[in-house]
Amino acid sequence: MIVEVNENLENKFWEYISYEEGINLFILGDVENYGFNTKFQNVWIQLNEEKVTSVILRYYTSLIIYSYKNNFNILELINHINSLEIDNISGKKEVIDRLLSVYTEFKIKKESDFCSLKKINNLDFSNIKDYKIEKAKLEDLEKIFKLLNSLEEFVMSDYIKAKTMQLKTDSGRIYIIRQDKEIIATVSTGIETSFLAMISDVFTHKKYRNKKLASYIVYTLSKELLSEGKTPCLFYSNEIAGKVYKNIGYKKDNIWSTLIK
Repeated sequence: MIVEVNENLENKFWEYISYEEGINLFILGDVENYGFNTKFQNVWIQLNEEKVTSVILRYYTSLIIYSYKNNFNILELINHINSLEIDNISGKKEVIDRLLSVYTEFKIKKESDFCSLKKINNLDFSNIKDYKIEKAKLEDLEKIFKLLNSLEEFVMSDYIKAKTMQLKTDSGRIYIIRQDKEIIATVSTGIETSFLAMISDVFTHKKYRNKKLASYIVYTLSKELLSEGKTPCLFYSNEIAGKVYKNIGYKKDNIWSTLIK
């Protein structure tokens, strides 16, 4: 049985996702910031004999599925997914793999390593100090979206809407570097809680690569988050990015899968 989380089910929800807080950062952050039921977000739990077997969160057109023991009812979950307007589904690799054993509607699968940062390495960026890092404003979102759209794996069609909400509610932050009035590099927090933060949308314009700008902007944001008592987390899917993050101090915790129509 899949039911929407209400005040009577909140304790079941919090207890279940607390088993793996890091990998549940998106769910934790979205609920902490926006609640259980809004126009753009819903949260459900799947129950079997009163025991939770999965948690499902819709954020705009994105769906996140979490199951601790990977014992969810696949057919029931598929019926629920098909009742929604969704363009991407994500979750732990083992959960998505189990879903894919039956479900074939989504054609593309991408996998990323999930990492967290407990202790940051001491890196020197004095050679690129002329590049100024600044916080993005609402009027910068169109340019940032245009920059990110050149990235093949970028799938967030509702980026501007979601980031506008985050900036207006102070539930996330975006950093940028400009050159000649154009945005050439960016990084943001996809979601933040009181003790965790997901770093996302790391990108440098192709004309400005090999200058360590990505490392510089991620390092700056990561250091700021640690100073606030938040553990930074992120995903990466290629070894070039992996080397940047490992050099900063990030370590792999899990594998995250995303399905795209």
